[in-house]
Amino acid sequence: GADGGAAARLRRRRCLGGTQVHPADLDGALQLTALLAKSAGSETRLPFSIGEASLGVPRGGLWPVATRTAADAQCVWLLGEQPSSAGTVRLGDFETKALTAPGPVASKSGAKVRSWRYACAWPSVRCDLQDTPPDVKLLVLDDLGGLLTSSLPTSAEHAETSPEPLEGNWKAVVLAAGASLVTEQLDVLHRLLSALQELRHPGCTPPSTPRSRNSAPNPFIAAGASSLHEPAPSDGMPIPLWVCTLGVQPILLSEPNVRCTHSAAWGLSRACRREGVLSLHCLDLDATADSLSLAARVVLQPSIQPAEGSVRGLRVGPSLENEMVLRRDNLHIARLVSPFELDRVPARLTIARKGAITGLRLEPQGEFESELLSSEVEVEVRAVGLNFRDVLIVLGALPERFMAELGSDCAGTVQAAGSSVRHILRRTPCFGLASGCLAAYARTDARMQVAKPAALSFEGATTLISTWCTVHVGFERISLRGRRRLLLHAAAGGVGLTALEYAQWLCAPALCTAGAPHKHRLLRRQGVALMASSRDAAASTLGAQRYLCGLRLHAVLNSLSADFISAACALLGERGRFEEIGKRGIWSQGRAGAIRHVAYDVRDMSAEAPMNPEWFQRSVLRVLAQRASAEVVHSLPVYEFDIVHRVQDAFRFLANGKNTGKVVLRMSCAHVAPALQLGFGALRSRLDASAGAAAAAIDLDRLADALSLLDRLCRQFVREALKGLDPTTVVKWHHKLLLQWCAGARDGGEGQVDGAAVERAHAGVAPEVALASRCGPHLRAALQGTTAYQELLFPGGSMDAVLPVYQDAVVANFYNGVVLAAVEAVVAGLEDGRQLCVLEVGAGTGGTAAMVLPALQNACAQYLFTDVSEVFLLQAQQRFA
Repeated sequence: GADGGAAARLRRRRCLGGTQVHPADLDGALQLTALLAKSAGSETRLPFSIGEASLGVPRGGLWPVATRTAADAQCVWLLGEQPSSAGTVRLGDFETKALTAPGPVASKSGAKVRSWRYACAWPSVRCDLQDTPPDVKLLVLDDLGGLLTSSLPTSAEHAETSPEPLEGNWKAVVLAAGASLVTEQLDVLHRLLSALQELRHPGCTPPSTPRSRNSAPNPFIAAGASSLHEPAPSDGMPIPLWVCTLGVQPILLSEPNVRCTHSAAWGLSRACRREGVLSLHCLDLDATADSLSLAARVVLQPSIQPAEGSVRGLRVGPSLENEMVLRRDNLHIARLVSPFELDRVPARLTIARKGAITGLRLEPQGEFESELLSSEVEVEVRAVGLNFRDVLIVLGALPERFMAELGSDCAGTVQAAGSSVRHILRRTPCFGLASGCLAAYARTDARMQVAKPAALSFEGATTLISTWCTVHVGFERISLRGRRRLLLHAAAGGVGLTALEYAQWLCAPALCTAGAPHKHRLLRRQGVALMASSRDAAASTLGAQRYLCGLRLHAVLNSLSADFISAACALLGERGRFEEIGKRGIWSQGRAGAIRHVAYDVRDMSAEAPMNPEWFQRSVLRVLAQRASAEVVHSLPVYEFDIVHRVQDAFRFLANGKNTGKVVLRMSCAHVAPALQLGFGALRSRLDASAGAAAAAIDLDRLADALSLLDRLCRQFVREALKGLDPTTVVKWHHKLLLQWCAGARDGGEGQVDGAAVERAHAGVAPEVALASRCGPHLRAALQGTTAYQELLFPGGSMDAVLPVYQDAVVANFYNGVVLAAVEAVVAGLEDGRQLCVLEVGAGTGGTAAMVLPALQNACAQYLFTDVSEVFLLQAQQRFA
């Protein structure tokens, strides 16, 4: 029964195939567990996991036995006729999972959408088909009753009825799958490929395939393969081979009469293309007169290249297609598309099983059960900052009084606001606290959220909510100020780095502890001189005493447990303050009260803020927003993870203590930005007009002369550097450059030219002339390594010498202007209230950014400046940030 066990007997296997326990016998034993399944018998279940396995060698007849050990687990034995420990196979904790198709999920608007990411669509495309002469030859294999042949305006020959092999070159070869059994068509196609293989590899016997009862040897297969093997002499293109089917591909999900029996021909064609055997083209028809007429023209084309390109909606060039569908007079091709465009599926993170990070599950988020209160806001979550408390909740290691929903620090956009909310409006970027915010949408008291400063990104804002607020409140209550000594435990974490920046701003000396060496290096870069270990309480105490030299601490900010608490209390002086932000192993009120000279206070902002939201907004969140706007407070280093694909990695990374900052989850599943409503045809026209106007403003003839003179000037400097140069004095990393210069340094009898002559030819090349005149005389020293080439380009580390080349020169100004025109076109097409996130790859000196940023004012939420050089990044930070 379902609650008991099941047993069976397997037939004796005569051949074990070189194994002691045949895999098929194990499979038969596992199939016995289907009798113990409590679910409906119509579902399909697949093996999922085996907890433990013990493999013996059973003798004689085999008896599989299965018993239930848990709700979803079974134990399977495979016994011989004479059971023994050495002759028993045991598979413990065997689990199966039901195989189910992804069903429709309710979206935010109530619409039903699929949960997969991509679907195959067959959009109708426009393709210009060439006209073919009426006397071209076409070979049709196995055409049902001449249905396709009758529509061909050419001298098509049917291979099954023609008495003699065809002579000459064919325009195309067509295998038409009619209503007969598909094995017959596949047999014909297989023999065609076998003959082709024999032609390409003489003496190689192709694998034989049993023919169908009604099929006979076809004398034209070899001729077809020969014509396919050699390109047609008229155009030099190989002859295409078409596989035509009827109703295999459904253009619409509701399309009836799909012939699944013909799909094997498509599968064989794809296998041939992938393995490089032959390029087979697939064409699916619907047997209408229009479809057959269009098919007759398609199969005679050397290639099918739709003008729309290979990316739907983006025309970057024609694409070469080998799979097409004809429905009446429309040509369709396959494209991958998102099954839902603007209406993304909201999701939320849940804990299916506490005690392990693998118990985290991402599930669809339904509608809220109640109406939005007048004092609440609904936030479309963009990023969530993880705290170590979240890891403890998942592991079930947090004391009951600290248990809460996953996620508290969030940043996003206000989706809806209650009637009494005035300080943040709909579509306002915001950040703050929201319990259970690891979801696409979260509701919270409006007083727990404030408007996000433009200086902070969504991810950066989440790094400061719990960290900075905890530090700010803690430092206020301990009255920390300059010259008061502070001990920061775990200073390389999120709270620790925030507290360090806050203490340095207050000019309060801080003694910091950290564990791993890379965390100590991080603290040294932050200007910390006094550091101790956070891995051993005794070592930490000894190090602190050595630094204090008999003095006492004024305050401690602690997140460690066990002996670190008592050791830190011992280092405090009279009326010292101990701020506890840890959650495990902390002291009880009774034990803390026994220490009379220290004030021990447990800080938990996630519990304090909801109890007094007015105070939290007025005295904490608004202060944070103001200081972030004034750039007094900076976001922490961010470790970003995508919640859809890497949520478990994020929790493991935080649990292992590897981070030196904040772990942030991006809620990308619910708010993937929709495509810009911008036609690429209109954009291309605008760019063409902008480039044409810019080119008309430049005297191209004079510019060409100036660039020619500039090239002569540079070659003069090269020849001067090579005169009398001893090759052995050139540093090794310049040998390749020296070889190129020697190859191009021949004196062509040209006269001398100076920088003034180049500038007279065209004033727009003055920045390049200035750079060449400054660096040219020092080329020999640069080759010999006596002068650093970086110093020639960036004297004193400044970019002032090269910036005009990338920003003011006529060539750079032209291309920057084209980029600016594209950006202006995108900005002009933005919807009201929508902003851009811009990424510039290889920004360099910032010439393009300097021209583009003014056009993005009030339309850009984030501009990411990237480059491989740290010098360029530092210069850009001083210039643009």
